[in-house]
Amino acid sequence: RAMNEKARQLGMTQARFVDPAGLSAGNVASARDLARLVAAASRYPLVRQYSTAERHTVTLGRRAAEYRNT
Repeated sequence: RAMNEKARQLGMTQARFVDPAGLSAGNVASARDLARLVAAASRYPLVRQYSTAERHTVTLGRRAAEYRNT
């Protein structure tokens, strides 16, 4: 519900979210809505940093996990 409310606040008129991970086929949004989402997210420096970095390594105990953007 919170995601759908935030979408409405951002003016995303065609977006509907059914899960927070974004993996469900039930999540839908128009191209215009996605552009609004990206514009809003880019205003947060940490979101911008992680979403535009080529890769990021996280240390998990003695192991390191590398995540890559494609």
